[in-house]
Amino acid sequence: MEKTPTDQVTTSRIKTFVFLDLETSGIDPIKERPKMTEICLMAIHREALLSSSRENDAAVGRSTDAVGSGMGLPRVVDKLSLCVYPNKQVSDKAFEMTKLDSHSLSQSSKKIFDGDAATMLKLFISRQEGPVCLVAHYGDNFDFRLLRTELQKIGQRMGEDILCADSLEAYKATDGDRAGFVSYALGNIYRRVFGGTIPDAHHAEADVKAMIRIMLTRAETMSKWMDKNAVLFNDTELYYFPSPSEKRRCTPQSP
Repeated sequence: MEKTPTDQVTTSRIKTFVFLDLETSGIDPIKERPKMTEICLMAIHREALLSSSRENDAAVGRSTDAVGSGMGLPRVVDKLSLCVYPNKQVSDKAFEMTKLDSHSLSQSSKKIFDGDAATMLKLFISRQEGPVCLVAHYGDNFDFRLLRTELQKIGQRMGEDILCADSLEAYKATDGDRAGFVSYALGNIYRRVFGGTIPDAHHAEADVKAMIRIMLTRAETMSKWMDKNAVLFNDTELYYFPSPSEKRRCTPQSP
């Protein structure tokens, strides 16, 4: 079902952008039914984002060959980063990309994504000034949908007013004549803008920082696009439908 912008967004601007990235046990929703292995959220107020964007513009003179790690992030940032035991085998491809597997997560006594973790996420988001919008790259197809699936398994939902917007679509829509003729994968955008690779790519925090640095190069236009096109997170489709056994494993039992 195609998403349509929520009416709420037309009456008020997004005040806080919560940039989000997930690392997972796999990708394929049918064969692998992936689960989270890592999640990172970084919350930045709109004014801090726009102010930092203007400061960076002044520093580099809108140069497109600045080194990405030199693109200063806003100073005022809230951050939450968690490793999560997926309770299933991590695929070889996922391990190759993320360097996380079930063994290392178990050795470090990392817990499954449970009610406590969900509460932590929701409390983190509730501390931000609203309207709050989750931002993820390729989020409409992956991150938002998988996070909704993980929440659904444990009978949880985000707050009913939480929005979400895909930074891939926002960047593409504000890319002028190039839109549709180049790759909009996060690493490819980063390479075009900053002339290098993302440091520690496929680590959730590193990918979130890369996403923020990319948005800082056009924060005004991308934030306005998100104002108009963000949708309610709880309306996002599931990545896959949890099986009854998955729900039983994730549901806390009464003492």
